[in-house]
Order: sequence, then C-alpha cells, then structure tokens
Amino acid sequence: MDIIKHFGSHMTTYHVAARHLSARQVFRMVELLGIATTKPGSESRALSELQNLFQRYNVNAEARASRTPGVIEMRGSTPKGLLAAAISRNKLAFVNKAILFHAVSQADLRSISETASRAVRSFAMNHKADSFKVRTEQRSAGLGEGGKLKAHEVDVFVGDFIRRELGLRVELETPSLTVLVELLGDEAGIALIPG
Repeated sequence: MDIIKHFGSHMTTYHVAARHLSARQVFRMVELLGIATTKPGSESRALSELQNLFQRYNVNAEARASRTPGVIEMRGSTPKGLLAAAISRNKLAFVNKAILFHAVSQADLRSISETASRAVRSFAMNHKADSFKVRTEQRSAGLGEGGKLKAHEVDVFVGDFIRRELGLRVELETPSLTVLVELLGDEAGIALIPG
C-alpha cells in the first residue's frame, strides 16, 4: 500500500449546529484529511479496515465511501501526522493507496489555483523546491459549466497560476515537487509530493 504523507501537522476544530443539517452535510463540513483508494466493489471492506485502524490508534477521523467507486473519504479533526503514522504502520489488505491532503479547496479553478499556490509557497520554502508539475485526478465529473473542464486543463491552468505567482519552473519529467489535485465533487484535495 502506498501512502503519500508529506505535510505539516495541524488541527482544525469545527463547531456545527447539527440539528439543522443532515448527517451527510455535517460529515462534509468536517475537514477532508485525504482519500484512500480500493478496488471497486471492496469499499465496505476497506471502510471497515480504516475504521478499525482509527479506533485502535485513537485517531479522530471517520472513513466514508465517496460517490466515486473505489474512493473513500477520510474526514476528521485529527492531526494529519497521527493519521499518516497509523496508516503507514499497518498493512491494510483492502486499501491500495492513501493520499493525505496539505490543503482542500472548493472545486473551481480559481480556488484550486490560489489554495495550491499557498501550499506550494510554504512547501517550497522548507524543502528547496525549484520546479514542479501539476497532476490532476478526476474522481468525479469535470469542472466548469456542464462538467466540461477536464483534468489536463486543470493541470495547465493551476500550473500556470503557480508559475506566475511563485516563479517556479514547470518541469514535467523530473520535477522537485508534484502538486496532486484530487477532484472530489465540490471539493478538491491538494497533496504535495517531493521528487
């Protein structure tokens, strides 16, 4: 199982007037920490594995199936370092990959670009990154009117925004940093992967 876990540790607390919201609305308001992927059809087994893991390590997170087959959302208020440690210390039979996000934004080009740029700025300062590429995984319908904007177009737009804002060089073959954008309905998770 692969785990992508290069991020700073932080915790966010949410206070929700839950009686006016559905369970799904409350769940979506809790911080999206990352996703786990599994073979489509194995979601219930992967969910059970993750929930048991979270309980065993006292991780304040919950795993839920997303609308996309084979993708599980991990949400909560636990420090991401604790979540990464719990996942990386265990062999999970039904989880293929866990991706923990540095940042989450609304799934529109401007929000993704600004959020990714802030995350890259912080990361590049601490890790001496001088080049990057953007790779988008489209886990749901495309962005834009009618869902017509595709992953490659997100790569180009976000990459150009980061290049202009931060002055980093775009390098598609051997970047010092990969900006992974996961499109998940109305949210976009952003993970930063060195090398």
